[in-house]
Amino acid sequence: VSPPSRHQPVAILAQVLKLVRCQSAPFLPPNRMATCTESDGSSSHGKEAVFGTLLSSYRAQSGTISPPPLERTLGTTALRGDLRSSPESLAQVREHLQTKGFTAAPGAAELVRMIKEVPFEQLRTTGTAFRNCIGLSHDQLSDAQRSSLCPYISKLVLASMAQLELLLPADCVVLGPLEGTYRGQLGAISWLHLDENRTSAAYLQQVLFPLPRSELEQESMCTRDDVFQRYNELTARLKTFYPDLSLPVASEWTGGKSSAEDNAAPDKDLQDFTLSVLEAISDYHETRGCLEEDELVLDFVNVWIPKAEKQLALLPLAHYARFRKETRPCVEEVEGFKHEFQAFGTGTPVIFYGRFVLHQAAEGQEFVKCTHGSMETRYLILTRRSSTHRLALRRPSCISQSAETSEDFVQEVDVTGPSTAAVTEATSSADATILPGGDDDASSDGSLGDEPHLKWYLSLWGQ
Repeated sequence: VSPPSRHQPVAILAQVLKLVRCQSAPFLPPNRMATCTESDGSSSHGKEAVFGTLLSSYRAQSGTISPPPLERTLGTTALRGDLRSSPESLAQVREHLQTKGFTAAPGAAELVRMIKEVPFEQLRTTGTAFRNCIGLSHDQLSDAQRSSLCPYISKLVLASMAQLELLLPADCVVLGPLEGTYRGQLGAISWLHLDENRTSAAYLQQVLFPLPRSELEQESMCTRDDVFQRYNELTARLKTFYPDLSLPVASEWTGGKSSAEDNAAPDKDLQDFTLSVLEAISDYHETRGCLEEDELVLDFVNVWIPKAEKQLALLPLAHYARFRKETRPCVEEVEGFKHEFQAFGTGTPVIFYGRFVLHQAAEGQEFVKCTHGSMETRYLILTRRSSTHRLALRRPSCISQSAETSEDFVQEVDVTGPSTAAVTEATSSADATILPGGDDDASSDGSLGDEPHLKWYLSLWGQ
């Protein structure tokens, strides 16, 4: 037997110290991440987490969160950087979005840098600043001063849309931003939810034309060319991918601003014009005798950007069939997939389909309770059914020609694991707790689930 090397005791001591750190991790302060990591910061094991359900009351359910396959393949360091110059990495990022329903932003470092550049006092008005960017063209967003925009938010919107266009299928058109907000530490959403529907005619009009603004701001955007600048930009792009789609032209709009009072509400004629757009899409489907795979689909995509160490827990699309309530599961349903959640490492922006991917802020003793918060925005997209994920028609939109029934969907998706009835008894004793979180001083003037201006805007459509 060879005599022990003089370096061997040092190596053994290093292994012992590493083991001690791992074993003692649960006893670290709950506001710090306690995990054994590889050299690039990734972890291959699931971390203990707490998931919330919010129906009649808030209830907590324990589970685990694991790293997504993409992180195990590329590593957290690469995902926190910039993948846009690597065709191979981009292909993997795109595939992860289509198969799992979420992925890492291809230019993560850029988005994190931009949110850090927003002055702290302006984070509280992110909702209003983002609202002013809705319905504007690329040129209007680029000229923040003329359009009376917050330059930090308008640049972030442009960067987010550019990354979406790089990531989504080539024939997918990003129609524009829908809504956005900033959430501080106490404003984090700590219960599982799917996003509410944002694909009605009212939301389509919202992304095509500028939202109503104050009289002073509206003076710089009162002509037909200004109002239709984004719409004209989109119709030219749509014509490239769908040459048979004959959308109405701006000259058909008969509306206009005749007085200051008219500026206080969106022109009724824009609603009629939007209905003409919907009729044109319907004609496109009917006259071409569209097969289901060629049908146009309206959906929205979320861009979530952490300012520091906050993480987002997401449930892959494969488990969507297990969630049968409206937008929030009950604690018994969570039991069936509580170990299926995934989360990218800290500092990684996430792009995901919010209508189909169950999500909440990652919480638990092994996750940082980050005080810096995150920004979340949504963008409406139009694409062929064959180009998007296979659940796109699970929830219909204002242009849907067909939609899967619940029965058809259940037959298509292979659902495994305990049934709801089987887990009800096992989880019926879960204790109800006080609802955590709330709006803190650092959160912005609106949340994605309850934007005040959207309620008012939808009321004009009778919704």
